[in-house]
Amino acid sequence: MANRRLAVSWCAIALAAVLSAPAVLAVAPAPSTTVLYDYNLATDSGYTPTTPGWLSGGLFFSTESVGSDGTTVNSGLGAYAGYANRESTLTIVSIFPLVFQVGTGNHVNSAFPVLDRNEGFKLTIGFRMLDEDHSGNSNRAGFSITLLDAEHKGVEIGFQSDRIFAQHDGTTGPMFTAAENTTSAAHIGALGSFNTWELQVNAGGYALTRGGAAVLAGALRDYSAYTGLGQAAYDSTSFLFVGDNTSSAGSIFTLQYLAITTAPVPEPSAYALLLAGLALVGAGARRRRLP
Repeated sequence: MANRRLAVSWCAIALAAVLSAPAVLAVAPAPSTTVLYDYNLATDSGYTPTTPGWLSGGLFFSTESVGSDGTTVNSGLGAYAGYANRESTLTIVSIFPLVFQVGTGNHVNSAFPVLDRNEGFKLTIGFRMLDEDHSGNSNRAGFSITLLDAEHKGVEIGFQSDRIFAQHDGTTGPMFTAAENTTSAAHIGALGSFNTWELQVNAGGYALTRGGAAVLAGALRDYSAYTGLGQAAYDSTSFLFVGDNTSSAGSIFTLQYLAITTAPVPEPSAYALLLAGLALVGAGARRRRLP
């Protein structure tokens, strides 16, 4: 009888722990996906990545066209083109010679989620790259993804016709030179057709995958020490850019899909509380079954 009362007492404690766990877990919201652009939702032939109102577009000596499969951008050497989640600004530094600076302003849509590496987030992008030329600089790419968190830490991934790589930030190698990279025939070959790529960022680093297959992984970077054209972008927070951000490379690419997913996870203490409660419930049940 005493053992039965003890088992009941433990079960009561365990049940209280389990019932209280959801309240702890509920502190962190469920993962949430914000679709920035989905060409399958196109309402007319002018549906571009800027149409849904999450992104701004910039075309400098480049062209943009909308076809049956998405939005295609053609930018060559000496040109810039792409889409960002922040408004762009243009400042004339001097007239003779003409020098200008490109900066960033507020989020195009104030509802754009805060990107917190400690909670985790990812970019999902569907695109193809029909052509790429980096003859102006072997360390730059005609198509790049820049993804930075709320403390401007993240990574820039460059896609070339023969290599995919992360850019150094000046700490472990010269800034904007290739760090982790791959020349895998499978991944390079996949650039020529539509594929879905995911760039995951968390406190431990970044990981780039294609259809679930690992492509690159490494440490997060901080490019905010960069000075030059477009320097404000690398000092921006919760920042996203896709496209051609250099005059020394260019590409032809087609975008079909862009989405940001924020993926908060419960605190370790919440997991511990839940697991402890479940373990105690299990122990109590086993004791009740003993003869």
